Amino acid sequence: MHRYTAALIVVFLLLLPHLLLFPATFGTQALLFEDHLSFFYPFRSAAARMYRDGRIALWDPYIFAGLPGGAEIQTALFYPFNLLFLPLSIFRAIAHFAALHLFLASLFMYLYLRGLGISRGSSLFGACVFGYNGFSIVHTEQLSIISSCAWLPLILLLVQRASERRGLAYPTFAGIAVGLQFLAGHPQMALIGLCTAGAYLLFLLRGPALAGNRAELARRVRIGAAVVALGTALAAVALLPFAEAYRHSLRATAGAPGTAGLSLSPRRLPALLVPALAPGEGELDEVTGGIYAGAVPFLLALLAATGARTGLAAFYGILAVFSLLAALGEATPLHRLLAAVPPLRPALQLPLRFFLPYMTALSVLSALALDRAAGTPPASRLAPRPGGAVCAAFLAFFGLALAACALRGHGPGPSAGGAVRGICAFLLPLAACLACLRLRAGGAVGPRPLKALLLVLALADLLSFGRGYLRFGDAAAAGAKPPVFDFFERDPGLYRVSILDRRIGLNLPMVYSLQNIGGYSPAILADTLRYLIYNATGSHDLGGIQPTSRFFLLPDLDTKMSGLMNVKYHVAPFRRDGAVWMQVSARRHFYPRAFIVPRFALVPERARILEILGDEGFDPAATVLLESAEGLEGFDFSPATRGSARVARYTPDCIDIETVADGDSFLFVSEIFFPGWKVSVDGAPGAIHRAHYLFRAVPLKKGAHRVRFSYAPASFAAGACTSLAATALAAGLLLCALLRSVRRGPDAATGRVMPGTAPSPGRGTGGSPP
Repeated sequence: MHRYTAALIVVFLLLLPHLLLFPATFGTQALLFEDHLSFFYPFRSAAARMYRDGRIALWDPYIFAGLPGGAEIQTALFYPFNLLFLPLSIFRAIAHFAALHLFLASLFMYLYLRGLGISRGSSLFGACVFGYNGFSIVHTEQLSIISSCAWLPLILLLVQRASERRGLAYPTFAGIAVGLQFLAGHPQMALIGLCTAGAYLLFLLRGPALAGNRAELARRVRIGAAVVALGTALAAVALLPFAEAYRHSLRATAGAPGTAGLSLSPRRLPALLVPALAPGEGELDEVTGGIYAGAVPFLLALLAATGARTGLAAFYGILAVFSLLAALGEATPLHRLLAAVPPLRPALQLPLRFFLPYMTALSVLSALALDRAAGTPPASRLAPRPGGAVCAAFLAFFGLALAACALRGHGPGPSAGGAVRGICAFLLPLAACLACLRLRAGGAVGPRPLKALLLVLALADLLSFGRGYLRFGDAAAAGAKPPVFDFFERDPGLYRVSILDRRIGLNLPMVYSLQNIGGYSPAILADTLRYLIYNATGSHDLGGIQPTSRFFLLPDLDTKMSGLMNVKYHVAPFRRDGAVWMQVSARRHFYPRAFIVPRFALVPERARILEILGDEGFDPAATVLLESAEGLEGFDFSPATRGSARVARYTPDCIDIETVADGDSFLFVSEIFFPGWKVSVDGAPGAIHRAHYLFRAVPLKKGAHRVRFSYAPASFAAGACTSLAATALAAGLLLCALLRSVRRGPDAATGRVMPGTAPSPGRGTGGSPP
């Protein structure tokens, strides 16, 4: 009977995300968030194309004039579930990908709560809260975040089992889960998840520490270190190239360490209870929507935290408060304290993401409270409890104070009607929840009906909130090809474009293999951005762009600097007859992708190079500006040298160029200079110089040559070898665990509960029967 119940719960959790996303998963519509159209649609389309071709391009030439493929880790090229994009159309695949990870998030939380000894009904309640809270719903827009978050409950479960039991299986599976969380494509969320799991492991150490069992304490610490090591090693194929690119990115070079980007303003705290009370124009966004968890779960979690009788409830209560303070960013001293720890700084750039551990804590606490309410004998429930009084006082004070803050604060606030509707939408399920709890205390409602009623209340609240936030539109129209791309297809040459029309997604050109100097990505190289900004403004100032900025739409002037970027066409909107049209104009200053330059000038000061390039009197085709003259001693350059260059073959990772010159010269190539690119001249290794601030130049002797540029970064090779070795190690450990299980019985694979150690944190806490 229990097996059928468990199977029904899994089927229910599997169907629930499709109930929410049905128009996109099985209908004719698509999820139409900005990130889907401008980011995930192009990048996941490119990834699916690479899967079909059977090769991974390590360099991306389609945005920002080129950047390393490992820089954009959100592409998640090595994440196994990305194979979903192979058989399905792109927008259908995006919807099913989001639905799959909502299912996995709720399933893993259900398994974790069951592992704590919580009953099925209460575990199902907590699982639904974790899978469908505002943070999860909002981040269906950002596939890498929702996929990374889904693995946290499984990691917590496996860390708990690995701590309690001897054996190889649980630590190995925990390491695999950590690796998948990193491979999902959002290092910040994976780092926050890892910190949460680390805090949970410290909580699990309290038993051996209090008992003075140093051997068991050391064993659990070693397990934690091994899990982190195995997980990061499995994901090294993505993490090492990302780390290399990160050092050259805007995030690593602009702004102070720990600078907070998107954070929770104190004035938006009312959205914790009533999203309609948050300041704004009534539109839900990533902040006001992403912090809402529903009235019923919030009340239950508050009851569990204020009336905590177990260490587990106290731990998650502290975690919830800590996460909430961390999400406030620079509004609290906690942010500055955490920023003083260098390994934590990447996790602090977008403090709002700390709502992942907050929602995790809320899910566990609400499940614990529901289990306690359902399992406590009715007679004892009639007695007043300090926790209930504290909870009621907190709700009253918190609600009134924050409503006043929202309605009387500075800036636009909610309308009176919207505020009233929002407060009613909060109070109705809250009152229904309190009534159900009171009926249970009086014995009028049994444990199972109570759990079912509160689950229906919570899901009705969360799913209605989710459907109000999600945006659907016609999939065929969303994937339609802009007519302007037909014009570009009639000119098949090698060139770049500059697009200044917001109606065209900045990454959309990559879907049609069109190279663009703009883009939409946090991975832009700092030098590329400085070059673009100087070309547009004549200033070295980054213009207040934060390390977390990712949207760049800069005006492109018809200058020699644009010409050096191989920009041939510029697309911009213009008005005629009351309508907005797209205008395509050819650039007057246009240089080919590769050409011969007869001489060089040494300019060590990088800022000075930009100033020279911006001078209209300077001819970049006559003199190439270098930062170093190393290796040029054997060349005799002359301004009278003439030559030509032709791109014979072009792929993202390999470029073949045929040159001929009547004297020693430089081959200038309008491709971004970056470590990992190598050059060979007639099969012999050559030297690449950084030229004209951003590009590449290769010195050549007189005569005809065939020059090949190839991208083979050592970071990818090292990462691939590390991941392969870690995969082999994980397979070996699981095989050993299986052999032990066969030889010694089923307990040998996972081990038995250690003698003298505490059972699972939730066991024996007064939970109700299934």
